Amino acid sequence: MLRQGRLTRAARILSAARSEELAFGLRAWAIAPAVELLLATLGVKRTLTILGPLQRGRSTRSWPKAHATVSSKVQVGEGAAWVDRAYAVHVLRGQCLPRALVQHVLHGLDGTPSRLVIGVRRDTEGSVVGVQAHAWVDEGTAPAEGSAAGFAEILVVGGGSEPRSGGLR
Repeated sequence: MLRQGRLTRAARILSAARSEELAFGLRAWAIAPAVELLLATLGVKRTLTILGPLQRGRSTRSWPKAHATVSSKVQVGEGAAWVDRAYAVHVLRGQCLPRALVQHVLHGLDGTPSRLVIGVRRDTEGSVVGVQAHAWVDEGTAPAEGSAAGFAEILVVGGGSEPRSGGLR
């Protein structure tokens, strides 16, 4: 019964989606393994170097810009939801960093302004004090709602500037 409910909900979402949203979700599903592999084998810095031209919208012939008008583009908030949906039906589950990187690359390809942000905050839950890290994508004007609560930005990529780092090596 639960599975049928999930399928009905998925069918409802897909039938109501614009073609641009479906394409965004499909491309997220398709590039997720490559992003995950790059991060696992090369680390954050080298992955960003490799994917940098795509993040800045300088696509090659094999990765054309998908949309021509602002109204047809998938905006940052919608993009996060479509990346989440792509991962929900993927073999990979993805943590926040690969998901944010997939989303940022796709927005770059589409020409939608976005920033990839990695932040940290003090973790005071439990008996041991530690640090939590989180990655998210925002529009560059204000953090996406609920994504950056209490996190100090240590790496920002995009938003009209070159990558800046607070010590990431």
